[in-house]
Amino acid sequence: MAAFEGVVDAKVAVLASAETMFEGYEAQGAVNAEEVSVFENDIDLLIVRLDTLLDDSINALSNGTLEDNMHASAAVYLVRMDKDAMEAVEEAMAYLLLNDEEEKQNFYINMQDFDASAASVEALEYLDREGSEDTSALYHNMTQSKETLYAEAETLFASYEAQGAVTKDEMVRFEDAVDAYAQSYEQLFAHTELMRAES
Repeated sequence: MAAFEGVVDAKVAVLASAETMFEGYEAQGAVNAEEVSVFENDIDLLIVRLDTLLDDSINALSNGTLEDNMHASAAVYLVRMDKDAMEAVEEAMAYLLLNDEEEKQNFYINMQDFDASAASVEALEYLDREGSEDTSALYHNMTQSKETLYAEAETLFASYEAQGAVTKDEMVRFEDAVDAYAQSYEQLFAHTELMRAES
């Protein structure tokens, strides 16, 4: 669980630096290069820690029972989903700050990759096993939170493209959606790790 706790800590730092960056943007009407650099460094650290967690999950596949392997396989896809979601958040913010169309397209690519991993989790029938009702409820809460994040990002894009800026209310809703997604994911992953430990 140490790798997972490292991810949680890194995600807290990302959300804090993102909030600082956008507060500065709203106050000054311009991007602060130092704040952007801090945000990018925090994202980079988060991705490194997600990769470590992914490696741990993959390693668990090579030395477990069939039941262990189902948990570990699900964990691999879940970590990939979180990585895709966090990279999508970075791309969305970069698009708004830099007006680079490639950043916007990368947001959509990451969201598509998230959906592909979600389909793989569902194909495992991991959520359909007897006694998996709590896991299934947490999983569906997480995927619904991702859909809300996606919708709020699209609202930001539309506003930015129509007006050249986004409103503070729109940004707050996006930040709240990111927070809600992060919390729902952490609840799900902690639960799946507990279930694996007890199996």
